[in-house]
Amino acid sequence: MAIPFQAVFPGVLEDAYQTELQKFISDRTLARLWDHHSSLWPAEEHQAESIKQNLRWLDLPKQIEDYMARVVEHAEAARASGLDHVVFVGMGGSKPAAAALVNMRKPNVDKKIFVFDTTDPDALRALKAQLPIERTLFVFADKAGKRIEIHGLLLYFLDQFKSAGLASPGQHFVALTEKGSYLATLAGQYKFRKAFFEPGIHGRFSGLIHFSLFLTGVFRVDKASRRVSIAW
Repeated sequence: MAIPFQAVFPGVLEDAYQTELQKFISDRTLARLWDHHSSLWPAEEHQAESIKQNLRWLDLPKQIEDYMARVVEHAEAARASGLDHVVFVGMGGSKPAAAALVNMRKPNVDKKIFVFDTTDPDALRALKAQLPIERTLFVFADKAGKRIEIHGLLLYFLDQFKSAGLASPGQHFVALTEKGSYLATLAGQYKFRKAFFEPGIHGRFSGLIHFSLFLTGVFRVDKASRRVSIAW
């Protein structure tokens, strides 16, 4: 059987390439991109706002350092108050993002960090058996906060704290979500320690929010030396 091949003659495309390049320059495409111009994409009028939201990625370099500094500050405060175990609760894309980071730990470090993504009763009992509940911080990650599994797990763990006789169970919870989401509402209702809102990562890519937050909360990063050490 003959192997198929394709002949390419770049010179044939030279005129088309130069035409598109000149159009790219004359339309000020790069400048318009950095100005968040939704007109760069053919779309209906009602889609323009969604395009602008997606272009918030461009603002991340100016926002991310301050955002991560706040995460580190709150992570250190949680550790100082005795919360030395962390359970990251997330479904969908947020779970593998966190799991990938947890697997970076040194093998000789005691397991104090858990990633949890199920409502299975046996799994819940197994997790509970490994946790000193009074020293545990739960990080709930959900962009929209509408998953019934997330809500069910939140109520379950809140009940565990109440059963243990802890006066302020909300101080054992952190939310990673979007402003105005159902999870954000629950965070206010139950007086969570903190709710962090996405800094510009939109839609399906929101798992990266949780990766970044977990990175700074679980690991200490020395900016000068770029060295990383275990925080929990």
